[in-house]
Amino acid sequence: MRNMKYNLIFVLAGLFGAEISMSGQDALSGKVSTEASKESISRVRVQMRPSEEALAQPEFRYDVAPVMRFMILPVYPYAQLVKNLKGKASVVMLIDSKGRSVNSRVVDASDPAFGYALAAAVDTWVFRPATRAGKPVTTMIMFDYEFAEPEIANISGEAERRLLWQEQNDAQSIVPVEKLDSALQLKSRRPIEYPSAPGNFASKEHTVVEFLVDTKGFVRLPRYLEASAPELGYAAVQAVSVWRFEPPKHGGRPVIVRVRVLVPNPLVNESAVKTR
Repeated sequence: MRNMKYNLIFVLAGLFGAEISMSGQDALSGKVSTEASKESISRVRVQMRPSEEALAQPEFRYDVAPVMRFMILPVYPYAQLVKNLKGKASVVMLIDSKGRSVNSRVVDASDPAFGYALAAAVDTWVFRPATRAGKPVTTMIMFDYEFAEPEIANISGEAERRLLWQEQNDAQSIVPVEKLDSALQLKSRRPIEYPSAPGNFASKEHTVVEFLVDTKGFVRLPRYLEASAPELGYAAVQAVSVWRFEPPKHGGRPVIVRVRVLVPNPLVNESAVKTR
């Protein structure tokens, strides 16, 4: 993954401090142990287990398993949310000796969108690296995730669905960005973690992402409208999901606003992100 910053200052937001680990013995048996509370693990519905490569290839074996330090929940794919579709996905991730995600691939998904969304999320996760004989090593881990309720930036699925209903049934109550009392002000944002890019990723100059900003300045219901490839679209959506704005106002009152941003394709240009 390549971390493209576009000359912007980013603040890592919306992270969870749950730590999930597997002991060496558990890794061989496929069992999972955790350093986080059962409540935390139940909430995020993510399971970590050794991949077949980690069990079969000596270079990926370890004595002490990697520990998840921080995670950003996958964004629930918008089209699947509208249809009220639930699903699952599994991703294999290569974690290097510094605890960074250096490669990931979808191995199973009930819907391709769930696979893209999970892959975009795991690319942002941070780990304490696995160790062998006391030294950090590279390993491969499998992640399983259940998409059951939308959870974005600590906002409940119920609240997200209420906003979805408003968007579909009371769209006039959502204010266009050009009608705000003043320009929308971005308080914090995080960099986009892009996957290793094959040639077809360069077909479009920008990824177009649309979302709502609620009365507290949180990004809600992000989705991509245009992208060279789904991988780029979901990477942009994942990053945008934890952006935070100053509360938008119209007539002096906080309102919900619709925003569309152009995220430059790093293979075409590296100009700043544009809002419209």
